[in-house]
Amino acid sequence: MAWSLLPLLWTVLLWIILIISFRVALFQNFPENFPIGHTQELLLFGSLMAKLVVAIWCFVIFTNAFAEVQQFSVIRAIINIVFSAVSVIIVSIFFWWGIYLIL
Repeated sequence: MAWSLLPLLWTVLLWIILIISFRVALFQNFPENFPIGHTQELLLFGSLMAKLVVAIWCFVIFTNAFAEVQQFSVIRAIINIVFSAVSVIIVSIFFWWGIYLIL
């Protein structure tokens, strides 16, 4: 399952390129009048699209690995992943709602 995160190493290269291009401004809020060049816009858009592709590819690898390990079909593995995620979200909501009521 850990192999599904291996493609995320490519995003380290993207971060290095963005840091070189934007410097400190990358980690600050971009106000409306921030001067951003056309090249930087294309670089930002391209890196975001590349990160999206890498994230989808990580999910595909994770789903296939999960299906292989559990000896499920891919559809059943996806349903299992979705069910697990929904369960964690519901438990988290109730947990934080309980803390909110206590405080």
